[in-house]
Amino acid sequence: MFTALFAAALVAAAPTAQPSAAPEQTVTISLSQAVNRGLSENLTYLRALENVSAAVARLKQARAPELPFLVLKDAYKYTNPLASLTLPLPPPLGPVDVKQGLENANDPRVALQYTLYDGGKTASRAGEAAAALASIESQLRAAADGTVQTVSDGYYRLLVARRLAGVADEALQVDQAHVKQAQQFLRAGTVARSDVLRAETTLANDQVSAIRAHNAADLAESSLDSALDYPVTTHLVLTDSVAPSIPEITLATLQTAAHANRGELQAARYAIDAAHAAIGIARSDEIPSISLEASEGNAQPQLVSGFHAQFMLQLDAVWTLFDHGLTAGRIHEAESQLRNAELGYRQTQQDVDLQVEQAYLDLQSSHSGVEAAQRLVAFAEENRRLAEERYNAGVGTAVELADAQLNATSAQQELVKALGDQQTALIDARYAAGLLGR
Repeated sequence: MFTALFAAALVAAAPTAQPSAAPEQTVTISLSQAVNRGLSENLTYLRALENVSAAVARLKQARAPELPFLVLKDAYKYTNPLASLTLPLPPPLGPVDVKQGLENANDPRVALQYTLYDGGKTASRAGEAAAALASIESQLRAAADGTVQTVSDGYYRLLVARRLAGVADEALQVDQAHVKQAQQFLRAGTVARSDVLRAETTLANDQVSAIRAHNAADLAESSLDSALDYPVTTHLVLTDSVAPSIPEITLATLQTAAHANRGELQAARYAIDAAHAAIGIARSDEIPSISLEASEGNAQPQLVSGFHAQFMLQLDAVWTLFDHGLTAGRIHEAESQLRNAELGYRQTQQDVDLQVEQAYLDLQSSHSGVEAAQRLVAFAEENRRLAEERYNAGVGTAVELADAQLNATSAQQELVKALGDQQTALIDARYAAGLLGR
């Protein structure tokens, strides 16, 4: 009884069948293709595109009053007669009732309206909208630069992670050869059992390192899959490689490019232009506005009913003499926003200059790191070669051989990391100069 209940419990606790995972797909992609896909799928960049579209529409709205408006309007009114008079005319003409004021009047008209002068308000609004559009376009460029930087960094991180996994696999192959060699020497009686244990320990340590290296590569691939909006199970075949060298770039070149191309700086400059235009809008309320309207439509004189076509030309002038400080407050606010925009530009310029200098220093440091790592690899490989020769000749020890192998593997890893850091530093320097999205 107990056995049956126990078996039933095991069956009930057994996990149910899960739906099969989506099949893994393989995508071969270059860096340029990855960047293009990133731009087409990145939500921040797509939102920036929509902001540009909205800014274009706002500029169109701001410029609309520069042209005449054609409107159709209708006014219906009821008037209570003030007086009435009955004319006692003989039939069939009379009697006739005459009233002062129409009881019902309908006045449909087609009108052409045009603002002759508004104190520069329309021009200022158009200027403000144009500056805002230019600012948003600059923000779009900054979003493009940020997207390219994210995708490029992810692309090269995956390349470096896979190369480190390859170095770990190469170390395993060397370790396996050393284990086999130590076992042969042990059977020949030329080495002690401790040499075999040393070689097997080194192999086991490098197996752990290889597992970690491959896991890091898988994580880097998943991150790039996500940045490119691919399923995380997608296997990416990268066609580009990490360049062994980079072009020479001066700090002055980066600074000049940053001042000309950084989207944040351009947006800050256009914000100043928009603030100037906002002052013009505020000050236009101090000046009279003049508009002209030409219309054609029905007119109903007070004593004659029926439809009577009538052309009318109307000139309106409005000047606000006193508004309890409303216009003055708007001008003061606009002037404060201008000063704030100028301070914002100075702060953005300082931030950009700092980013450029830091990126340049990182680039120089990474270049020196590659040169040092290349020398380290050369020394470590030569040391491993000598250690293997000494061990094969019976004058070296397993400890020397294991240390030489460890140093050679570490040197290869340092070189791969240095090359990756150099490539990342180049991307960061181009981003700081505002050159990535071009």
